[in-house]
Amino acid sequence: MEILLNTIITTYFSSARCINVINNHSHSLNIKLNTPTTVSTFFTNFDHVRIHQCQDFLVYSQRPVTIFKYLEEKIKVHPQRFNQRRYIFASSDNHHLDFFKIFNSTEISFVSNLILVVDLDQTAIGIWTHRYVGFENSNEIYLLDKWFRANQSFMLEQNLFPDKLKNQEGRVLRTAIFSYMPYIIIVPTVFSLEKRDHVKGGYKYRGSEMRLMITIAESMNMTLMPVINENDDWGNVFENGTANGLMGNLMQDNADIGGAALYRWEQPAKYLDLSTITVRSGITCLVPAPKLAAAWQTPIHVYSPQTWIAVMVSFLLCLLTLYSLGCLQLFVNPLIIKERNKMKILIRSLISVAKPFMMQPVTMKEVSKSPLGRYLMGLVFMTALILTTSYDGGLATIMAIPRYEAPINTIQDLLEKDDLLWAATSEGWILSIENSSEPSLRKLVSRFRRIPNETILEQLSWKGQFGFAIERLLNGDYAVGTFIKQDVIQNYHLMTNDFYFELCVLMLRKSSILLPRVDVIILRSFDAGLILFWQNQAALEYMDQSLQKALKYRQKSHELVKLKMLHVEGAFAALILGNTIALVVFVLELLWDKWLEKVRG
Repeated sequence: MEILLNTIITTYFSSARCINVINNHSHSLNIKLNTPTTVSTFFTNFDHVRIHQCQDFLVYSQRPVTIFKYLEEKIKVHPQRFNQRRYIFASSDNHHLDFFKIFNSTEISFVSNLILVVDLDQTAIGIWTHRYVGFENSNEIYLLDKWFRANQSFMLEQNLFPDKLKNQEGRVLRTAIFSYMPYIIIVPTVFSLEKRDHVKGGYKYRGSEMRLMITIAESMNMTLMPVINENDDWGNVFENGTANGLMGNLMQDNADIGGAALYRWEQPAKYLDLSTITVRSGITCLVPAPKLAAAWQTPIHVYSPQTWIAVMVSFLLCLLTLYSLGCLQLFVNPLIIKERNKMKILIRSLISVAKPFMMQPVTMKEVSKSPLGRYLMGLVFMTALILTTSYDGGLATIMAIPRYEAPINTIQDLLEKDDLLWAATSEGWILSIENSSEPSLRKLVSRFRRIPNETILEQLSWKGQFGFAIERLLNGDYAVGTFIKQDVIQNYHLMTNDFYFELCVLMLRKSSILLPRVDVIILRSFDAGLILFWQNQAALEYMDQSLQKALKYRQKSHELVKLKMLHVEGAFAALILGNTIALVVFVLELLWDKWLEKVRG
């Protein structure tokens, strides 16, 4: 037995990083290894495997089934990946049926490279394995080869670890999916003769990632079998190791591989295998469109805030200059002006400057008598003429073209709207940022609401009080929930910035032996441009192009209309405010005069 095991290890494990040897047999085992080794006794310290990163196991035991289940259980939760693991189970006991129960275990379905080395009689040792391949009876046992003690030779000289993954002869590939365009498209159909439709149970399956998984199945000669989860979409993986949705199907071994815009989420990566990257995806939001600015603010919106500041500075400079001139004249030659104190000079200067700015005539009495004062008033008239003319033109423009509030284009814009929440059918939209330490992303996560019922989401879309998560695709299209209808797009605005971007992957069960080949097929498909081509094709064939165009090129069209009260509310507001102030001042003047008469009388 030792000679045979040393021969197998020398032949097939010479390039191995290390071999994990588990020996709890009653007989000692003398194995000569040319690689770093981890030797452990059953149930002692499995962490040795992590330290040495062993992918190969030699188990010399009388309890192979118990040890095999234990190892597979540990591998499924271990931080290290064992995607290329190989097993050798050996025993020097006489041949007995209990030893072959390892092929009846559930765990054997996820292992391809496993052999049993068992004594047949005094002259020969049998080497057994399971088929692994085939649509049915994949766990069927067969004698791989015999090794004779007498001449220390093999009967058939077979490869003891053949590549069973290259051609799996129709073995079932269970694929976890749910309908999410353009990645996964499930179309009801009655009958189709097209092979590419992959009709199963009255449905045909299309989409970029569906086509990728079909290619994976075809490359390994497997039979694709969709596993559709009806609830929770992507689902979530929890700290206690449980999960729901699509990822729950993978963790519970209901499926071998899954895809539907799955991202490189931190928590699921602890319990599942992630493939290499397929495409890039950006997450943005469809938010309520900017509302019309308040009509009474129309006169204010003619100038930008910076222009208003410039106007006020010009007004104050003119006032200050004219007042300074009057004070200088009072100091040099008091007889030239009628005002005998600075307060009257200030009032006259204020009236002289304010009237031109408000397009009112200035009387001769209000104009300074000095030549310098007249020159200054001429400049004031020119400044006021330019400003009032530009104001009139700007006012006519904004009355003809509606003015809107600032749109929501960034995360900060959305967060400034205290009453605005955003929603989607699944928490998958926030899994990438839920543990972020950035304050804006943390606040963004707190604004998210999961509403799995699409009917409720459709009703909310009509109210315009929620934002809705959508996905920006590489080809310029958008993955939009079916609850968003074209009728409501006119009430919404697409943010120009993304919340974040992610890289899509396929997911497999932890330490899946399929992962290395899946990665190779994905890379070859990506290099050939097939993944993006499939995405474009699915978007053109199955996504609502009118909705896509509405999202990309939506522009509000405005017809010519007659001026209504809505357009002149601001002007009337200014008029009413001015008349109110004038009336109050007039009444105060009357009361002041009566009070003065009483005081003098």
